[in-house]
Amino acid sequence: MRVFVITQDEPIYAPRYLAAVVEKARHEFVGVTALAPGGKHGFWGLVKERWRLYGPVDFLRAGKLYVRSRMSGTVAGVARANGIEMVPCTKVNDADYIDGLKRREVDVLVSIAANQLFKGELLAAPRVAAVNLHSALLPSYRGLDGLFWALVHGETTVGVSAHLMTEKFDEGGILGQAPFPVPPKATLHDLYLTAIDRGSTLLADVLDQLEAGTAAPRVNDVDAGSYFSSPTPEAAREFRRRGNRFFP
Repeated sequence: MRVFVITQDEPIYAPRYLAAVVEKARHEFVGVTALAPGGKHGFWGLVKERWRLYGPVDFLRAGKLYVRSRMSGTVAGVARANGIEMVPCTKVNDADYIDGLKRREVDVLVSIAANQLFKGELLAAPRVAAVNLHSALLPSYRGLDGLFWALVHGETTVGVSAHLMTEKFDEGGILGQAPFPVPPKATLHDLYLTAIDRGSTLLADVLDQLEAGTAAPRVNDVDAGSYFSSPTPEAAREFRRRGNRFFP
């Protein structure tokens, strides 16, 4: 199948995720879009949010990791190494962008940490499905930073969900999940790396099922789950009180 990925231009996790997905899936990747980080608040809004969340010590650690990661690879670099076209975009719901997906005859549109809401016309553009990879076990921890919020609430098992996309965040039918335990002393960074490994394997399986026509989405019962927005300093204090760390 012809697969198109929308992610964001951040250097720590997105290049690793894209590289793992391309390596494991046996399908044709016909394009990648890396949206500007920070969403509607922009890059500097994201920086301010993370400063409030991390505090000075972890903010410095995050900055060092960001710089090292930016020097070692980018989404564009991964795409180039694999012969995948980079498709620039500011707003994913623009008509010209959607027309471009249709011209590329995309079968499956994949969202990996895309930071814009996909509306109906965009979701209808792929010929088979629009699929999101979400780092939480849906229907729990819908929204932002699912792994963080799971640790705030003392979860000992976390995971990744692949689900069909709708016009509401993380509410589409669940195509598959990959749970994994929280190891002792694991940092949030460690869990994101594990989520990349498990999530890329999960997506490869889901793409095979979609191609074979055997995918069987199950109900994503949002009333039985939970939704969280951006992490807060209060949540960060609870995160640390439970003995968690952001980075090694």
